[in-house]
Amino acid sequence: MAGKEYYDEAFAQIAQRSGSIHSLLDEFFSFLHRRTDFYVEFDAKVERPSMGFPQGKAEEILLKSFKNYPYVKYNAKQHGSSAESGESSLAATKTSNTKQTIQTDAQIQSDKPHPKTTQPTLQYTDAGKQIPIGNGGIGENYYWTQSLRELTIYVSLHGGVRSKDVQVEIKPRHLRVALSGRL
Repeated sequence: MAGKEYYDEAFAQIAQRSGSIHSLLDEFFSFLHRRTDFYVEFDAKVERPSMGFPQGKAEEILLKSFKNYPYVKYNAKQHGSSAESGESSLAATKTSNTKQTIQTDAQIQSDKPHPKTTQPTLQYTDAGKQIPIGNGGIGENYYWTQSLRELTIYVSLHGGVRSKDVQVEIKPRHLRVALSGRL
């Protein structure tokens, strides 16, 4: 890998785990605040400071980086139907022959409040095909990502679901998740 795509997989995983753009940016700036000198301002009178930036310089760097990438207009007519994306997700799931590890983002526990996770939005290419999220896809009630050794599936459940109400069946060619006998 080379260029700007080098960190795409790591960023995609971080973005997916964050759940929202606000959470993602908050985590990133928290990291900069805790682990770097990005938020350290030095006094302009000090000659050769060992760390930090002059007042306003960090914000200037941030805005310059943000403005390097133009806004993209959304055109709904260029994007395909959601039925195509469901078919492509099922086809990709059926053809997966690798050992699959199933993980849940929020563990199903009845005694803890469930954090609200948002399902990623569908994005399409100019040809009308779904752009994979984290090398995965989005179904009606779930979304998934995969790497060479792992498959992660996120299933939306309402609050109050107990683990004994969830049934998971893993077969070599398919995965079935049911809630109290309902698909």
